[in-house]
Amino acid sequence: MQTLSSKVSEKFQITLPRQVRDAIRIKAGDRIVYIKDDSVVTIRRLDDLMDEVLDSLDDLEETELEFRNGFRIDETDKGDNKNAPLKSKKTEEPIAVKIRV
Repeated sequence: MQTLSSKVSEKFQITLPRQVRDAIRIKAGDRIVYIKDDSVVTIRRLDDLMDEVLDSLDDLEETELEFRNGFRIDETDKGDNKNAPLKSKKTEEPIAVKIRV
């Protein structure tokens, strides 16, 4: 575990350490969000969070179509296992920084 720190200004502004900026791929002008869950605050790029929300809506639409089609197995899959479950869209997990409070 690596410990990083930054100083809080009189206006409660901070500079994110380079390791944090690199970890969440943030650059000047990006917007970030703080998500508080119990004693942990997660810092994420707003764009990554929005992408995740939009992807989940795509998955919801896909799930609705599967439900309406009776959860049929995709017959176009020429794999060896004909009883394989329907394939879901895989996305890269957005990177976040979690801070215990």
